[in-house]
Amino acid sequence: AVAFAGPAPGLIVAGDGPLVLSREERGAWHKIGQKGGFMLDVWMAALGIESAQLSTLDRDAPCDAEACLLAAATGRPSVSVVARPFAFGDDCAAAAIVVSGLEAPRWCRPSGALIDGRQLALTGTLTYDIRTDGDGGLSLKETGRVLGNPRRPWFAPTR
Repeated sequence: AVAFAGPAPGLIVAGDGPLVLSREERGAWHKIGQKGGFMLDVWMAALGIESAQLSTLDRDAPCDAEACLLAAATGRPSVSVVARPFAFGDDCAAAAIVVSGLEAPRWCRPSGALIDGRQLALTGTLTYDIRTDGDGGLSLKETGRVLGNPRRPWFAPTR
């Protein structure tokens, strides 16, 4: 089970990469990624999001076969969840935060943060606070790891 002590995180990233929940400054949640199911249900329950709100969570983050993108808006950064390698070409340059269960190419340097398969293989599900500075820069501060050690047998081996 997942429980959040204190304030809700600004970003929750699934341990295998295909699902992200992002909270904007005013508190609204956005689902980025095609995956849902049990993991999303657990997260929603832990955050107090009613199941009736599910249909509104991903309306601002359309998906194609390669990636899902939440566009930047007031109080929230752009977030991409990359499902296929081809999408790194566009999304590493366009999105502030890029998340993927795949290993991102070394040249992928989004303006805010990259969370890829290399990192997730070591950490599992992660939560972050999203911080902005006065110049419009973005950084993430890790606030928790839902899965950590011991390693789960279904995770890819570390490299």
